[in-house]
Amino acid sequence: MSKRVLQLKLNQATFVHQYISVVNGIFKLTEKERWILSEMISLHPEQAFSSTSRKALVKNLELANVKLLNNIVKSLKDKGAIVKSQGHYTYHPLLLLNEPIDSLEFQLDYV
Repeated sequence: MSKRVLQLKLNQATFVHQYISVVNGIFKLTEKERWILSEMISLHPEQAFSSTSRKALVKNLELANVKLLNNIVKSLKDKGAIVKSQGHYTYHPLLLLNEPIDSLEFQLDYV
């Protein structure tokens, strides 16, 4: 079997969104969910944020209201992108970008 390399050049401004798009096959997020999740991770990279931060996010993303954002956050929880860990909400381990990433490598093996 042959090996294929897919190379994507990303800039810092769009990295989080593009990263989420690449791993989205696991979560099955809509485009709006991906954008909101990328903003959440950019603002609060280690854990899902508090209700006070949601108002700022609503403003940044020009959403109609906090209720709409809350519905999307619930959907992110239902799809496993946001999980409860040790009494607080955080992101799925695959989405935790705690340190700078130079490159990603995916390996798909046929069995």
